[in-house]
Formats: sequence, C-alpha cells, structure tokens
Amino acid sequence: MVKSNHLTEQQLIDYVLGELSDEERSIVSQHTTTCSACKRTLIHWEKIITSESSIPVPPSAEKMDLVWKNLDTKRTKPRRKITPRFVFSISSLTAILMLVVALASLNKGMDHDAVQIAPFEEQERLNFQQNPHTQQLDIEPLSYQPDLNGYVWVNDVTHEIFVEIDGLSELQNQDHQLWIIFTDNNVQGAIIPIQEGSSRFFMHGMDVETLKLIKASVEPKGGSHTPTGPETFIVDIKNE
Repeated sequence: MVKSNHLTEQQLIDYVLGELSDEERSIVSQHTTTCSACKRTLIHWEKIITSESSIPVPPSAEKMDLVWKNLDTKRTKPRRKITPRFVFSISSLTAILMLVVALASLNKGMDHDAVQIAPFEEQERLNFQQNPHTQQLDIEPLSYQPDLNGYVWVNDVTHEIFVEIDGLSELQNQDHQLWIIFTDNNVQGAIIPIQEGSSRFFMHGMDVETLKLIKASVEPKGGSHTPTGPETFIVDIKNE
C-alpha cells in the first residue's frame, strides 16, 4: 500500500540489535539522517529494546512478531565472542519479554497490515498541525456514540496522519478500532489507545493520496480483521 522508500522495521530492529554489517549500518544511518519518519521509528525501537521503563504506546502485532523473530534468531545462532556492541542486559531482555506477553491479548486478531500507531512529542504534533501541507478534517460522530468529537490531520507530503478524539466510551470486553480505507478498497486497522475517554496518536508512512475514508467501530477485545461492530465515527477524505 505505502508508496515510499522507507526502511523496513526489520532493518531498524537489526540496526538497534547490532546485527547489520558495517555497510548496512551505514545505509541505515545515512537514511535516518534525512528521513524523519524512519528516524522516529528507529528512536521508538531503541526505547523498546534498550529501556527498562514501560513503553508509552503498545506496539502492533507486526512489531511484536519482529521482536520474537529477532529473539528466536539470537537463540539459534552459534556462540561467538561477546563484545559491548552485542550485549543485552538481563533486565532489558526481561522488559521486552514482559511487554510481549502483557500485550499479546491486546493485539490478538490483528493482521500484519495493521496500521502502525506511533508515540510523539508535543512539539512534533504542533509542527505537524501547522505545516502548510497539513489538512484538518472533522470527525463525524454516529448515532452509536453521539457525544464523540475530534479531528484528523492528514499530510500527503510527509505521509502522516494525526488523530485526536474525545468522548470515547470506556469498554470492558471490547475495543474501539480504527479503520483506514483506500481508494482500491484495501482496509487497514488498528486498536485505538484510550486514556480517560480520549486518544491522540500519529500514523506514519501512510499513502495519504489514496485515502478514501477513515472510520471506527466497536470490536471484540483484541480487534477484528474486518469491521463487524457498530460504527462510532467517520472521516470523509476529500482528495483533490
């Protein structure tokens, strides 16, 4: 779906783990100095892998699969001389495993085309919203959630989307799920992270030029592959 030359998350994870050759590391390093989206993803993975603190935004099922794949690869590789470049502290590894186990149920049912929800800094949000190429769109609440309100900002130059929603109901055995629908009717989904009835998050690497509709629905806990529950809001994308 995404028409871009971004690095893959596998490359960025291997870069953080020190699994790339010198030539490959140079390619990643040079790319992330000019690509803000890949730089943000790299920083996000550095926090996940090296920090002992909790992660502010849950990773998607795709990201967790990549973590498991890298951990499995490390287990099956022959023993080699350990250098500081490849050392993992026990506490850091434990933090990753605890994160994966704790969030497995949250992402159950999501496919590998799930939208990647990313953390952000407040200044980053302000800069994005003030960018002359950024378009602000109204969220239209539906009858199932009439008190809901918010906005969506899209930018077809930076390939980013920022979502801000208030008035979301707190659900015990269900999740609010976002759906991104493109002009070719391809659909991508993501669980909406909620804190006290509100949600604010970035989505990077989006093919904004081919967006047709953004909507949300109430789905079973862990999300669905396709919309099945009552819809809560829609955002009509009017591409020129």
